[in-house]
Amino acid sequence: MPATRSAVAFNRGLLLRAVPLLIKLVSELSRRRLIALLCSVLGLSIAWQLVLRGDYSETVSWAPYIAPPYRALEFVAGMCLARMLMTGVRLRLPVLAPVALAVAALLAGGISGRG
Repeated sequence: MPATRSAVAFNRGLLLRAVPLLIKLVSELSRRRLIALLCSVLGLSIAWQLVLRGDYSETVSWAPYIAPPYRALEFVAGMCLARMLMTGVRLRLPVLAPVALAVAALLAGGISGRG
């Protein structure tokens, strides 16, 4: 267990040291590249969950969510969203698109109203 904690602490420290570089890289991207990076990062985070989601017992099903690589993807996605808002990018979606996405996600996750 201590080896796992030290590995997680090392990865978190590595991410924290990379923040200034990530900020510089994201701040220099054009709007089109910001959107492309955001889509790529979100796709990778979804793939991460699909690959690591298996027959976990209830005690370790939370593990992929706290893994440093997954947290780094979330962090970069947040940086992209913040930069897009700062540069005036507004994504306008029809109301039906997010509703359809939410319904599809609920059905894919196995939540179909059967408590």
